[in-house]
Amino acid sequence: MTKVAWEAYPQRSGLAERAPAYLLSDDPFQIAERLSDVGFETVHLAGARWTRSDGDYTHTATVIESDGSNADTAAEINVYLKATEIQQDVRRVLYAFVIHQDCGDGPVRRDEALRVAGSHAALDALIHLHGRSDDVGVDEILHRGIDALALLHAERELGLLTDD
Repeated sequence: MTKVAWEAYPQRSGLAERAPAYLLSDDPFQIAERLSDVGFETVHLAGARWTRSDGDYTHTATVIESDGSNADTAAEINVYLKATEIQQDVRRVLYAFVIHQDCGDGPVRRDEALRVAGSHAALDALIHLHGRSDDVGVDEILHRGIDALALLHAERELGLLTDD
């Protein structure tokens, strides 16, 4: 079981002091998802603590209990945190390509979308689903398909998936 304390320290007077929050889980991916939800990234890790600042508060998340060393547990969680970052990037590319929008740097080319989708069949399926997104339930299937491809791409990228 891993316990992570999440704290926020005011950086100027007049800001409320927040009570610490605790994440308790056996699943490092679950902890990583929660850390991602509150703005932590892999670059914020030093030892067993992630630290980031938003101007008003300095936020920390510290592994305070674990089955092994706290720094090793934090490093393992950081691998899963990297997976969430990769998934976010893949979702951004696929949504931008499939829904014909900009990706921030300009239009997304098919080869970039294909690289993250993993196959022509997967990409073509997303395009087909988008064309039918007005049908009941199809839009949800489209979003789940993008989420599934993002997860597969992250696992491949991090070497967590061995079979194509």
